[in-house]
Amino acid sequence: MTPITGKVKFVPFQQGSNIPEWESLRRRLSTAREHGGPIVLNAIRHGETETNAKGLVTGAQDVDLTDRGREQARATGHLLHGRYDAAICSSLRRSRETLAIALAAGGVSVTHCFWDARLNERCLGDLELRPALPISGYANGDFSFAPKGGNSYRAVVQRALSFLLDLADWSRDQGASTILLSTHMGFLRILAGILEEQTDPVAVLARSFRNAELLTWKWVRVTWPRFLESGG
Repeated sequence: MTPITGKVKFVPFQQGSNIPEWESLRRRLSTAREHGGPIVLNAIRHGETETNAKGLVTGAQDVDLTDRGREQARATGHLLHGRYDAAICSSLRRSRETLAIALAAGGVSVTHCFWDARLNERCLGDLELRPALPISGYANGDFSFAPKGGNSYRAVVQRALSFLLDLADWSRDQGASTILLSTHMGFLRILAGILEEQTDPVAVLARSFRNAELLTWKWVRVTWPRFLESGG
């Protein structure tokens, strides 16, 4: 295990993994899924992108970081732990580049570098590449709302639960104690809601994260998200 320098090679996490149906997820989480932790779980939102800088909705668009976004990633790199058992980004360039820059800037040692599309930002359909505006469905905590041609937050929850269950199993098998994620605003809202066991759907969807913001949780289990019971 050596510090990350130069171009980082990421390999797929749980290659070929399918997202379980809701019935399967609910059954697997009928009781909390312990993974033998606690695990220090850090997560970074990607740095500023070209669309962020213009105030446009990015969604599933695969856009590049700005120079400012790269500098944000470097600054965050100095806040990271010295080593991680795994560092995982989404399949989108802004997430991968943010993670690679942060790891190199911090001189961080990582045992496994993965990518996983389940960490991607949700598709926002007709809203993408248009000016960002308040959306009443999100403000009301409606997890089933989806813009035309896009995905709902309920679909993001399904992805997040699938990912966390796989990550919990992997962490237990590997004896992992430190994990770093590089992801996106929408996924982070859901991740925080699940890990913090929040119950208020409005509060979950109202959460906001700065570009390259670093979050930390002491992760011990995966539980069924109670905010879904009142959020649709």
